[in-house]
Amino acid sequence: MPYPKNPVIASVFKEIGWAEELGSGVRNIVKYSKVYSGTIPEFIDGDVFKTKISLNGTVNDTVNDTVNGTVNDGVKLTPTEQAVLDCIRENNLINVAEIVDCTKKGRSTIMRTIKSLKEKGCIQRVGSDKTGSWEILR
Repeated sequence: MPYPKNPVIASVFKEIGWAEELGSGVRNIVKYSKVYSGTIPEFIDGDVFKTKISLNGTVNDTVNDTVNGTVNDGVKLTPTEQAVLDCIRENNLINVAEIVDCTKKGRSTIMRTIKSLKEKGCIQRVGSDKTGSWEILR
């Protein structure tokens, strides 16, 4: 029979439906850790109960990009804004003409997009337009 670390809190969570049954959490962590990472998690029981779960590089780029795009301070980016950011990430010395070539968008679209990214606090230009570079802030 599993024993909760804090029986009072455990019973409250069970009553309001946030816990299915006592002891199911550790069982589920082991089960799903094996499925998603291929490893068994490490449980450390001390003053504070800790769990170490190894990912072993199983997070693919699509998931990582989605999570990063969502988590980055909740900034919603259009596909064009994301494309401009990707071009800048590849080469922070890139100029507007090169961003136009990189994204296959018109110059005025790129200028509006850069203005929008600056207003959202995503990028800033460091130095002059001719010899400066881009800095990604978010």
